[in-house]
Amino acid sequence: MSDWEFLYEMRGRGYDAEEIADAAGCGMAPWENQHIESQEIKAECGSLVNLQGTQKITVEISNERKDRPSKEQVAQLPPFDGLTLDRIFVVKNLSQLKAASAAIHAERFVGFDTESKPTWSKDEPRTGPHIIQFALSDRAYIVQVPLGVLAEPLRAIIESENIVKIGFGLNSDRGPLFRNLGFRLKTTVELSHSLRALRYKQRLGVNAAVAIVLGKNLHKPKSITTSNWALPKLSARQLEYAANDAFAALKVFRAIGSPYASAYPVL
Repeated sequence: MSDWEFLYEMRGRGYDAEEIADAAGCGMAPWENQHIESQEIKAECGSLVNLQGTQKITVEISNERKDRPSKEQVAQLPPFDGLTLDRIFVVKNLSQLKAASAAIHAERFVGFDTESKPTWSKDEPRTGPHIIQFALSDRAYIVQVPLGVLAEPLRAIIESENIVKIGFGLNSDRGPLFRNLGFRLKTTVELSHSLRALRYKQRLGVNAAVAIVLGKNLHKPKSITTSNWALPKLSARQLEYAANDAFAALKVFRAIGSPYASAYPVL
């Protein structure tokens, strides 16, 4: 991710790479949380109350806003049960993309994310995304950029109004997808918005959400977060990291009852 200007400002203010990556996942800077309007949160709390008793997650709704778990608390949790390498498929040709597309259309709700080679200066060209991830209930597909002949079939998936793309910080994916690939990311569920109803002071990124909703620790090493995602051949650790970022979003979505507000496409 990491495409928004506030991420550079965070670096200038002394935030470390892990905190910057977490902010990218939330889609906002830490100091912007105070601008979340209380009425919006109240409405979302009401929505979550309506889910209680009929969905998979039961939460305590309180008038008091809470702090999300600390890094130390998250570290004590059991590891997230992520996808292993044998369930992660790097799409390299049209035949593989056709098979991936059929599986994605069949499930409809998919975890989504992108990764880009980090840039640490505003003047450095931002050429990402360099990989695009789709996670299903039992597997993940990773597509590397440049796309070549895969571009138009991939566009059909990303711009489909019938495939619901689920993730964290999707606006930071949306800009680079359009600017550098000409793709419009359509029909999405931004989980950092859905999870406001849990009444945490901070917006929740994927790490915090996995800890709170699933009770697991999604380990995201800084060395992988800031690695070179533009490499022609990604390492096993990069593949696992990328696939499970998207897979974790899908797992959280399912755990909170798959909150998709309308039967009609929401752009």
